[in-house]
Amino acid sequence: MTTNNLSHYFDSVNIIRKIDGETAIVTGKNTVDMESKHGYITSMMSDIMTCDNNALKTKGGFLMKTEKLILYALCVAALAFLVDLIANVIQSTGFVTPDASLTFVTFIVWASYFLFGATPKGAVSGFLGIFAGVVAAILIYVLVGVYAGAGMNVGLLAIPLAVFTLVIFMLLLEKAPYFNNVAAVFLGTGVFFGLMGTPAIGEAGYGMVLAGEMVYAAIGLVAGWLTIQIRTAIDKPDKKEA
Repeated sequence: MTTNNLSHYFDSVNIIRKIDGETAIVTGKNTVDMESKHGYITSMMSDIMTCDNNALKTKGGFLMKTEKLILYALCVAALAFLVDLIANVIQSTGFVTPDASLTFVTFIVWASYFLFGATPKGAVSGFLGIFAGVVAAILIYVLVGVYAGAGMNVGLLAIPLAVFTLVIFMLLLEKAPYFNNVAAVFLGTGVFFGLMGTPAIGEAGYGMVLAGEMVYAAIGLVAGWLTIQIRTAIDKPDKKEA
């Protein structure tokens, strides 16, 4: 793997690992002195790809020690408990609907936080992308109505044609500042379709479902940020490791 290829790889994949005893999120854009680290990082990537845990343990502490991992797992489990409780309290107030849960949105977006780069900046980009995706989904529903009103068969033509039309614009968002996280755009669209497919939620209307998806997505992103803070706090090198 050449240095250029490695940089491109890191541009699309974020890896939490340790360099010189300090935890860092490594990307091709913010890794300093990539040339001097080339041999070390290439070796690390080889071990990661082949799941060589023993090699990883000896190369900068990529894996947590067992006692730290147990503590980390307990803390994140407690966070999951709190997140679920908050989501249930919101539902009990009747926000969107008291008859169906939107909690799954929070957990999907929580996991997506790490795919968005595991940083606040990435979270903002992801949040805006999800919003754009929801708007696209609403426009797809509107277009389906337009095409169906023109006499097109709903399942065989109106829906596929509406999807075709909006997907073009969804992909063009790659050039739009702030809304260019295309993966998040499609995530927002897919989740919205899922929510609208639940009768008790869909009955609330496009605007309320949009608000619900964004609120629960925001909770998920905050949970993702807290997960990183927990891991960073727990995985600080011991004095004997420093």
